[in-house]
Amino acid sequence: MLRWPIIFLALSSLLLSGCAYNKLAKIPKQANLNIDQNKLKPLIPADGSSVKYKATIDVLSNHFTGLIVLKKTDENTKHLVFVTELGIRMFDFEMRGDSIIPAFVFEPLNKPLLVNALVRNFKNILLIDWFNKNAELLKNKDKEVLHLSNKAQHLFLTRNENYFAAEQNVFYKTKKESKTIYTGEYAKINLKQFGVVKLFIALEKIIE
Repeated sequence: MLRWPIIFLALSSLLLSGCAYNKLAKIPKQANLNIDQNKLKPLIPADGSSVKYKATIDVLSNHFTGLIVLKKTDENTKHLVFVTELGIRMFDFEMRGDSIIPAFVFEPLNKPLLVNALVRNFKNILLIDWFNKNAELLKNKDKEVLHLSNKAQHLFLTRNENYFAAEQNVFYKTKKESKTIYTGEYAKINLKQFGVVKLFIALEKIIE
């Protein structure tokens, strides 16, 4: 008897996701832009200084709190390191170009479904796919949006007046995968992943 409500909720979610995609995709295209640091501000400073965030991560049945450090280690490499409040290093993700790979994962956490979800969503949070790519500038009287097509994935991004990301919606075809809200100059970041694997990441910048 419970099957029909579940099916109805799944269909409703799919329809709403499709509507969200169509609402963004139908905004008229104005131009093509090559995305660099003058058109979109990165989260990791180009001068090599590190950035720290208080972090809360909920994924599958796991709840983590701790510290995330973003740092540039050489000209071509950046790292994202997550350490719990007890000082345990949980994972270290290495970024080169538009790729991100797990350099280290704490063994109890090292499950493919969980690690893949973390890698994919931190890649979205850090805007890794955007730089040195050609994106469409979509604009109407109410909104200006950047649209990046990455195979079957579509990323829609709004920026504030200083070119910091404000909101990012990621779709697989027309199905919404995640939504990220950026507050201020990346002072706070909240990501929610939709679908079977529920994931939530909240970051609050530490000012030193």
